Amino acid sequence: MTAISKADQERDPRPVGLLAAADPRRVTDDMHPSAAERRRGPADEVDDGQLDLEERHALRRVAGLSTELQDVREVEYRALRLERVVLLGVWTDGTLATAENSLRELSLLAATAGSQVLDALVQRRGRPDAATYVGAGKARELAEIVAERGADTVICDGELTPGQLRSLEGTVKVKVIDRTALI
Repeated sequence: MTAISKADQERDPRPVGLLAAADPRRVTDDMHPSAAERRRGPADEVDDGQLDLEERHALRRVAGLSTELQDVREVEYRALRLERVVLLGVWTDGTLATAENSLRELSLLAATAGSQVLDALVQRRGRPDAATYVGAGKARELAEIVAERGADTVICDGELTPGQLRSLEGTVKVKVIDRTALI
């Protein structure tokens, strides 16, 4: 049997789920009048539906759950800075226009996510490189472009494997995400 502390009873004298059934000393609703009934007095007639409505509309504080700062000096103010990104795509099939449209869509997604698009690059390949998505030489070229433009993220227009992500990040020295992570 679970004992209900006096502090718990003072906060809310109504039974709560299984705890009320487990403790016969707990006060029940029919033994304890609600706040609305105490205000009205026994002479006022109120139907149960109205009391239920009042209970549903009432707000009760739950002690100890506030995350409000005690001292407003604890707040750290930072200037909003957009992520500066370079977009990278691999064109495996279709036309160049299709590949460029895909990068335009990726650019809009990045802008919606709060990024500033600095450049967009596309490479023609039969299939994405298994190690770096664009090949080791193009990854080094990308690293130069990222450093020159001051980008802090590369967004790839495709789904990269964890190995491709690690390898490309190691080469370009900035965060690399794929289309799926952006969405």
